[in-house]
Amino acid sequence: MSRDLFLRVVNAVEEADDNFKLRKNCCGKLPFSPLQKCMAAPRILIQMIETTCLNTTVQFAYTLVMVFGPEYLREPNNCWQLEHQEDSQVYSFS
Repeated sequence: MSRDLFLRVVNAVEEADDNFKLRKNCCGKLPFSPLQKCMAAPRILIQMIETTCLNTTVQFAYTLVMVFGPEYLREPNNCWQLEHQEDSQVYSFS
């Protein structure tokens, strides 16, 4: 995004939303500028999206195990253990 376009967006957001206007806080100090807020907002949004996606993925995995675990997840039997023991020797897995 070009600088001019970004500044145009910042000005438009500042005009439209009081949360982005520069005004003193309760201690009489100036908080972050509208420019700083507009630069931080997309970063925060991306972090929220990443966190939400991660949480959703983990929840999906837990749900799959809960729903399909009794049917598809079981202790390995002797045949399976012997096959994989041979593979580990061939490929030198410990």
